[in-house]
Amino acid sequence: MRIRVNAFPLFLCGLIFATLPLLSVEQVNTTSEKELPADEVVTSDCARFPFGQGCLGFGVGPVISTQNSDFVYGVSGGLSYFLIDRLAVALNGGAVFVKSDKDYSVGPALTYYIGPVAGYMITASVGARKHFLRGSVNVDGWSYGPSLGAMTRFFGPAYLGISVGYYTSVFNGYTHSEWSWSPAVFVPF
Repeated sequence: MRIRVNAFPLFLCGLIFATLPLLSVEQVNTTSEKELPADEVVTSDCARFPFGQGCLGFGVGPVISTQNSDFVYGVSGGLSYFLIDRLAVALNGGAVFVKSDKDYSVGPALTYYIGPVAGYMITASVGARKHFLRGSVNVDGWSYGPSLGAMTRFFGPAYLGISVGYYTSVFNGYTHSEWSWSPAVFVPF
């Protein structure tokens, strides 16, 4: 059996990750600051730059997709930790429902935040999830793939955005790829 994979989404994410240094716009503070003593630790100010090293963020949103021409709906959320400025690792989880089946999932993701560009933060992400499908069939499997998103300040520290991804799912030798899009709210803290 030959598995066919659409390489365009992988190529697009690779291109974006390769050009990230050119796309990033750093906000530079031009005001002079007092020098700190050598033994004082400098930490990121998450209130001023919420995508800085050591900051956290929580995202949540509905999942909207199709599977074999059936409408799929659910909810997904995740907790992100910024390893370095603009680069976050996340632990995501979700629950998705289609007909008589329920799909619970959990897994890691790596996301790079670009911008702001014209008032938007652009996200490039890649992730994987372990799935626990329950209902008419009871099987476990994996999904993986890239996604791109855009978000803008909603209110207070919250951002409102949308993410579009191309995911490949593997369940007991059955492989299926599909597009998925999801609006989301992201709150850094």
